[in-house]
Amino acid sequence: MDNIVKTVGLDLAKSSFHVFCADREGRLVESKALRRGEVLPYFAKLAPCVVAMETCTGANWWCRQIKDQGHDARLIPAEGRSWEASPRRGTGSCGRCCAKGRSPFCATV
Repeated sequence: MDNIVKTVGLDLAKSSFHVFCADREGRLVESKALRRGEVLPYFAKLAPCVVAMETCTGANWWCRQIKDQGHDARLIPAEGRSWEASPRRGTGSCGRCCAKGRSPFCATV
């Protein structure tokens, strides 16, 4: 699986994280939830790829840790929506990050 994953969208949260892995054409390869302690070992097993995540409180730390493992980690500006409007983001956020991370025109932070 790790040699076909080209882009990963990572949804950061307090204790439960979600990854959305896509191939070169943007088709879903894997979508799964991870606990905090499983995130870095998960990325250590993947071949170098683009990892996109929305900016938030801990995003800079995660970005540095993932870059240290050889990935091209990118911070994407967060969507302008409030937690009250969408209290449960689910997989939509990491899917959007994955799509934006593949785009050469997407602004990164």
